[in-house]
Amino acid sequence: MQYMHSWKNDKGTLSKGIESENGATRCYTPMCVSDEKSVSIGKTKYFATFIDDSSRWCEIRFLKSKHEVFEHFKEFKQLIENQKGRKVKCLQCYNGSEYTSKDFDKYLKEHDIIRRLSISHNPEQNGVTEQRNHTVLDSVRCLLAQSGLPPSFWTEVVNILETDALRGVSTV
Repeated sequence: MQYMHSWKNDKGTLSKGIESENGATRCYTPMCVSDEKSVSIGKTKYFATFIDDSSRWCEIRFLKSKHEVFEHFKEFKQLIENQKGRKVKCLQCYNGSEYTSKDFDKYLKEHDIIRRLSISHNPEQNGVTEQRNHTVLDSVRCLLAQSGLPPSFWTEVVNILETDALRGVSTV
């Protein structure tokens, strides 16, 4: 499936996107709060979705604190560079403090990674991951309702969805 590399809103065209070329790629990552506003069995409340623009490889990481996203980004970057042989050249993310810390800034500068911050209240700028997160959360709500499990099992349901997606099986 192809995704748009440009987006528009009522303010006009915002960005054209960096095309994947010369072994470089762009990474999308929004932060998401569990839809049920409940802490999971493993004490996580958030998840971050990392998507490699060139291969569409997706990783969902569970977080107890929003500020854990930096360590998870470093792991994802290393995974993409080792497994896919592509250098992460751009990070598209929200304008939250978890993405704008001094440590994150320093790391991005050291690795020559451009950071594109979304404008507040414009989720369409992260359209690739927004669509993914909506699909995940809708599926989690349906499966929790159907199974009768309490909301604290949301991370387990996400793991089932992601495992089935890797195998090419439709859970819902």
